[in-house]
Amino acid sequence: MTDTNTEDAVRVLLQQNGHSTAKQLASRKKLPPLADPLPPDHDDEIEAGASTSDSRRSRRGPSGIRLRHIVVLALAVLVALKPWLVFWSFMLISAVIIILFFSLDRDVWSKKGARAFRWFAKKRPQSAEKLRLAAKRFARRLELLAGKLPDRWVSGLYFPDFEPSGEDDPFEDRPDPFERLKEVYEDH
Repeated sequence: MTDTNTEDAVRVLLQQNGHSTAKQLASRKKLPPLADPLPPDHDDEIEAGASTSDSRRSRRGPSGIRLRHIVVLALAVLVALKPWLVFWSFMLISAVIIILFFSLDRDVWSKKGARAFRWFAKKRPQSAEKLRLAAKRFARRLELLAGKLPDRWVSGLYFPDFEPSGEDDPFEDRPDPFERLKEVYEDH
């Protein structure tokens, strides 16, 4: 279908529905032109299984079902058939996590968490920033709650700040430019 055929079809449709004002037709002309049709050999590439450079690889199977759909369906069947197994599995996983947390040092867990967050930030920076801001808001609310409690209850309680770490700062190894300017100024 060409641009003129499309415009004719839109004009006829507008007239049939009683919307054939000159203003509406003029606004239709302001729209950008339609995208160029695919090259004739594009269908052959798709049938041959070759991927185009601008299209991403699809994770759907031939029937259109994703792995995520299969996992959710399997979990739903498991919950319906054996709810006790789901409950005890959850309790076992929780117990293992608690035992590992108390067995290993707190610093080990904080390093693992920071490394996992850096990996997540590389994969999905926008989601990582949303997560960081949500954690920052939660920590701020806990600080406000701790401010209402007696001081002797919260005297040794410290909350994380969730600010971006300076570990990845490329200028950390370089000398402070203001110190250098101060030295130059003192020499004169």
